[in-house]
Amino acid sequence: MGIRVLVVDGHALVRRGIETVLRLAPDMEVVGYASNSSYAVQKACALRPDVIVIDIHMPDRNGLDTIRVIHERCPGTSTLVLTQQADPDEAIQALEAGATGFVYKDIAPEHLQAGVRHLASGGAMLNPTVARHMLKHMASKTTNGEEPNRNGRMKGLTERETEVLSCLSRAMSDREIAASLFLSESTIKTHLKAIYRKLRARNRVQAAVVATVSGLGPHPAP
Repeated sequence: MGIRVLVVDGHALVRRGIETVLRLAPDMEVVGYASNSSYAVQKACALRPDVIVIDIHMPDRNGLDTIRVIHERCPGTSTLVLTQQADPDEAIQALEAGATGFVYKDIAPEHLQAGVRHLASGGAMLNPTVARHMLKHMASKTTNGEEPNRNGRMKGLTERETEVLSCLSRAMSDREIAASLFLSESTIKTHLKAIYRKLRARNRVQAAVVATVSGLGPHPAP
């Protein structure tokens, strides 16, 4: 069975375009569409797709709320935000709401396919501009003393958890981390849950940013 994708966008032409791109990949299947937030939640709960490709600018309500609801009701589904333009702070809000990827609609078709594939295997994907802004945001919070114990929480990780987090910060999927450390994917997921709890991170994107700010992972190119 291929990667099951739900496409959510307020414009029919865009939905069809995304479907066309994804159907070119032999390992992907578009299982449904939604034109607004209400339908998006209904379809997500009914179809349980592996990945949802969604625009945050929806006609009926804030797409950020939609991502948050889907994240709560469908924890096994990854959400990739695909939008025309957004304020960098809006991107951070989307990630905090539960999105595991954020890219713009000028993305190359093959990169969109790769992103969906990466999210389906447990990875995350960020537009470089968004990644840089998020790093500055997190670093600023640390500098301003809003979360003075961030590095202390890093010290609370076990050696194995630190290895897993280092791999995660390099955008490796659960499957890739497991292969790299000669562990099972279920063991990696257990370590990730502990890492999120100790770092007070909602998802792998936030955990990766904390790691990078703390010097564990690579920084995006300027």
